[in-house]
Amino acid sequence: MRHTEQESDRGSVIFSARVLVVLILLLPPFWVCVALSTPGEPTDRLVRRWAQRALRWSGCHVTVIGAEHLRSEPCALLIANHSSAIDSVVLMASLPTRFRFVANHLAATRPFIGLAVRKAGHLLVDRGSVASRAACGRAMIEALRNGTSLMIFPEGTRAANGLLPFQLGPFRVAVAAARPVVPIAISGTRQVLPRRLRMLRSSPITVTVLPPMMPRSSQPATELRDHVAGAIAGRLAASSEVVGV
Repeated sequence: MRHTEQESDRGSVIFSARVLVVLILLLPPFWVCVALSTPGEPTDRLVRRWAQRALRWSGCHVTVIGAEHLRSEPCALLIANHSSAIDSVVLMASLPTRFRFVANHLAATRPFIGLAVRKAGHLLVDRGSVASRAACGRAMIEALRNGTSLMIFPEGTRAANGLLPFQLGPFRVAVAAARPVVPIAISGTRQVLPRRLRMLRSSPITVTVLPPMMPRSSQPATELRDHVAGAIAGRLAASSEVVGV
């Protein structure tokens, strides 16, 4: 047992060092390219290519299941669980559809990431401000009605274990915009980069796109939220993730 643990620790050190080298090589030219890129779609394409390269060079293997559900719904509200800081990178690199994130306003202030968030046109919200939440809700409805898919983590933050309660706002938006909700279950990222970081660990990552749920005009947002949360929790349970809604 001790020998196995030592091998695991050695593997984590090697993997962590590899990721560090990749970031050192990629981040400076990435920031320069983003700074020089045209805002909007060109920046979005650049960020996606960077995300794909970062995962590939780091040796992270991502499997996508159910991608056909995205192709059948060109515009939808994409709802994913959130258990690691690399979830956003994994989604950008692996999903075969364009979308905008709805992110915490603090993301726009972070080094490297902030510039990309602003120039790619992701929506930002200050969750501590009622006015900001209302304005973001209106912007989300407008974006969905205009044909732009949105990605949101309804837990609001990363869960150390299992699922946190889903916030109701995104589901009110889906009902108001009359656009389908596509649940997405991400497993494996918590093993790679846990919330309480000690050492990175190499682990397979699976992104499962579940069948879309079309809200009814009279459907309570709470019912839609519970159906989506249940679908994601069920998939994570099947993927041997410990969950609790």
